[in-house]
Amino acid sequence: LYTNAGKFHAAANYNHIVRHLHDIAGGAVLTTPSPADFENEEVGHLARKYMSTGPDVDGEYRARLMYTIRDLTADSYGGWKSVTNIQAGGGLYAQRIVTRRHYDLDGAKLKALQIAGLTENDAH
Repeated sequence: LYTNAGKFHAAANYNHIVRHLHDIAGGAVLTTPSPADFENEEVGHLARKYMSTGPDVDGEYRARLMYTIRDLTADSYGGWKSVTNIQAGGGLYAQRIVTRRHYDLDGAKLKALQIAGLTENDAH
């Protein structure tokens, strides 16, 4: 039950998480200079300078972070992950069916009524 509920929650919210990640990271996810640019004698210092966010953040470090975000969410692997995240285990609908089939809905309703003081045993 918990596995299916967790799978459903993760799959249903994966795209929201990726959207927030892309929003925070910005366009640099796709426009970060390549490793070859950093190694280039003519432009390497500029790539490091403009990818840096200050004296404490190295431009190449930030670039590697952007490469990781891109590789995991915005290239061919990211597309594959997006589809398999939802479809593995039968898709969201299948996860909903399995979760509902194994969830004690009557027990949950009874607990909610007891907490609210609305069961037959409670004084009105």
